[in-house]
Amino acid sequence: MDKKTIIGLLVIILVLCFLGLYFKGKLGTNNLAYNPGLISIPSKDLVISNENNKTNIYYLDKTKFLISIPMGDYYDAQYINGNIYIVQKELTKSTDVLVPYTYTLLKYDLKNNVQKIYYTYGINENKAFDYYPSDAEELIAIHNFSLSMGDESLCFIKQDGTQVKCFPHGSADPLYYPWALIDFNWVGTDFWIVGMSTDLKLTDIIKTETNNNFKVSSFDISSYNIQNNGSSEYDINFLEQLIAFTDETHTKLIIGDFNKTKINTINISADKKCQPQWVNENELKYIDPSTGEYKSFILGND
Repeated sequence: MDKKTIIGLLVIILVLCFLGLYFKGKLGTNNLAYNPGLISIPSKDLVISNENNKTNIYYLDKTKFLISIPMGDYYDAQYINGNIYIVQKELTKSTDVLVPYTYTLLKYDLKNNVQKIYYTYGINENKAFDYYPSDAEELIAIHNFSLSMGDESLCFIKQDGTQVKCFPHGSADPLYYPWALIDFNWVGTDFWIVGMSTDLKLTDIIKTETNNNFKVSSFDISSYNIQNNGSSEYDINFLEQLIAFTDETHTKLIIGDFNKTKINTINISADKKCQPQWVNENELKYIDPSTGEYKSFILGND
């Protein structure tokens, strides 16, 4: 290479190095705080830590810092589209309220602007409600169990806390379930829940169409005999309204729909876990007992 070519290459290398250092300084290990993007981080991947008179929230086992907020007793942080939702538990300050604890759902942006969305009182020292923001954050589903199992309710509220629809736990209510709710999922504007009986069997899958006057549809899946006590393995595909579950002998992995139509059966081992998991709306992965490796079942390819 001639002298001019060498000098040109050196200039390009220097420019690239400078840009790399510049963007590293801009993003660093806290790049989520600067470029959050339209992503969701499940609460299990967030860390709430009280440090130096502040409560810090991290992502990925404290490797990425997100935000510092006033020190307090918090739980269930969620990171959605650049916002952090978190529940704060405090001793009730009003002497007019006899219930000892106040639980408040707060929403922070990454500039520490805070919005109070919802609160309730409770006697449970651990928690009083679970919350589920929709993907577009237009609505938040609140599963309130602050007083007792018999006083549970499922309500839908707006971001400003305005209640849009509330379903109390009662036998006359369309969302009535035998004992407990165990699974909650948004699919677009539809909110899905799963009901369970006292013997830990899945009984119903219930859909609430929030953009259709909160129409409720219920699917009775009790005949599938899916147990939520560890004896059954299962995964639910709410989008395609399918369930993959093991039979009572744990020798078959069955794929069925919410209307109790069995679509396919796969042989598995009675003494080995198959760990069925829907990786998308059309693909189910499970462990092949003959190889011990994951295998895919694609809808429509059977």
